[in-house]
Amino acid sequence: MRILRSVVLSRCRDGSVVSEYYLDQDIPESFIPTLQDRGVLTQKNLSGMILFTLEVEGLFCMKGMSGDRIICCTHAKEATIQVEAVLSEILSSRNG
Repeated sequence: MRILRSVVLSRCRDGSVVSEYYLDQDIPESFIPTLQDRGVLTQKNLSGMILFTLEVEGLFCMKGMSGDRIICCTHAKEATIQVEAVLSEILSSRNG
């Protein structure tokens, strides 16, 4: 998987931003458990689809759902380049 584009959805008062990252393919369910070595991973089954949240301490909080092509990420504005590099590495090294 790889990021096709990103869009900043909002800028928060605390200096953080919320961004959507659009992927080139759906997130496979098998990809989600591979995230657990990256931070705190929580998962919730919603009628056969898995909603997940990955919190990487001090860097970002990422949310997504299996079968979807969008990841939503909250992070400090000044960490945008680092966050995108980490996300790209996670997505490219874990092809589900």
